[in-house]
Amino acid sequence: MKSCNLDTKKIHLTVPKSFRRNSQIPKILELHFANLSKEDVKSARGYKVTTALKTLQDIIEVKTISHDFIEQAIKKGLATRSQIKNMVQKIQIDKSLKHEIEKLCKGGAK
Repeated sequence: MKSCNLDTKKIHLTVPKSFRRNSQIPKILELHFANLSKEDVKSARGYKVTTALKTLQDIIEVKTISHDFIEQAIKKGLATRSQIKNMVQKIQIDKSLKHEIEKLCKGGAK
C-alpha cells in the first residue's frame, strides 16, 4: 500500500452531482461530485461530514491510503475490520490492493 499523499492544503467537499456554481471555485476547495446516502453522512459540530468508513472508501478508491489510516480507524472504533472488509468487496479497486486490505483486516474481529 502506498503512503498517504492527500493534499491537506485544500478543503475537500463532496457536493451533489447536480451542484452548479456560477462563479469560480476558490482554489482552497477541492470539490468531489457524488450523491451520498444517509448512511455515508453524519453530523459533527453542526456540520455534515462523511463517516469514517465512507472516507476510507474514498481514499482507497483513489489509492492514497496507508495502513495507518485503516489501523487508526479500527483502533478508535470508527470502523470495524468486518465493515472495512465488506466495503472493500463492494468497490472497484485493483486486486492487489483489495488483497492487501483484506489481509490487514484479518488481524482480529473488532
